[in-house]
Amino acid sequence: MPRAMTLPVFSQLLEPQGIVPAQDFAETGRLVFDQLPGIELRAKIRFILDTQVRFDQGTEDEVRRLMRHWRAELSPQMDSR
Repeated sequence: MPRAMTLPVFSQLLEPQGIVPAQDFAETGRLVFDQLPGIELRAKIRFILDTQVRFDQGTEDEVRRLMRHWRAELSPQMDSR
């Protein structure tokens, strides 16, 4: 079963490469991209995540939408005082 996504993994490893977890990543281990990452990068991601992941091609719009979702999901909550 895939691990939960963390902010450092997302913001430092996946996001700069244009790779984003699917919204159901915790259940499926799906990572979405619009341009296929190289085999070395895919191996590095699998090693760092230490779990079974699947790379699926998505549209640019889908990748952008998921990027916004994960930025909001993983960003530390701002104190509104």
